[in-house]
Amino acid sequence: MKAFSYYNPTRIEFGADKEKNIGKYISKYGITKVLVVYGSERIKKNGLFDSVTKSLTGNGISFETLGGVQSNPLLSKVYEGVKISKAKGVEAILAIGGGSVLDSSKAIAAGATYEGDVWDFFTYKAVPNKALKIFDIMTLAATGSEMNNYSVVTKDETKEKFSLAGSATFPTVSVINPRLQSTVTKEYLAYSAADIFAHSLDMYLSATYLPEFIAGHVENILRTVIRTTEILLVDAGNYEARAEFAWAATQALNFTTFCGVENNRFDTHFLEHTLSAEYNIAHGAGLS
Repeated sequence: MKAFSYYNPTRIEFGADKEKNIGKYISKYGITKVLVVYGSERIKKNGLFDSVTKSLTGNGISFETLGGVQSNPLLSKVYEGVKISKAKGVEAILAIGGGSVLDSSKAIAAGATYEGDVWDFFTYKAVPNKALKIFDIMTLAATGSEMNNYSVVTKDETKEKFSLAGSATFPTVSVINPRLQSTVTKEYLAYSAADIFAHSLDMYLSATYLPEFIAGHVENILRTVIRTTEILLVDAGNYEARAEFAWAATQALNFTTFCGVENNRFDTHFLEHTLSAEYNIAHGAGLS
């Protein structure tokens, strides 16, 4: 293996009903006010929003809300979140959703502590080494964003889709309850599988040096995704398959697959970012 440094400060809380403890997890950091960021109103209809906010208030945490984050998240929504965070004195961001919601939340967390334009982080004019703390409850497994520091956002006017990453944009605590992901459609399950595959294969096929241990790790992720996807297409409520699929998604991009590797790239993702920025297609569909 080549020499490497590995750092990942994210704490994972994995299992059924773990989201009901989110207030306790956040309160341990002395936080008393959060911005809850989410996508559709579905989380209010299925009871997840009520469960989460009950946990927050039960632990002395007040909250503001920002809904409407779309797939292929937009910079305009990030600006909205930054404005709310600064005006309302928010101390942390709580994302409820999939990778798009968490990507937006990371950018909001960085922008809320920055005097300039948050887009500076995406164009490498500044590095987000300071941010509000980030917490999340995942309702879709795909991007691995729950255990990495990357955020990908599209600038509305120019359709530029860029990423940011800094030492402060790792989530502090990520909650993964596989049962929350059981209502994902077959189409989005397939998109998710494609995203996990691309995270794994981009690195696997582009690296000029790949240790056997890491190659085996990647191959196991791929085998797990194939096996569990086939199960879930038939039995969406299968907890064991859903749990393994979710953990495979996290492992595919928490940087463990990069350890000791040399010259790996993400060419497929760079091509897809252009496609989805231009045509607003689902990320996994674009990767396919």
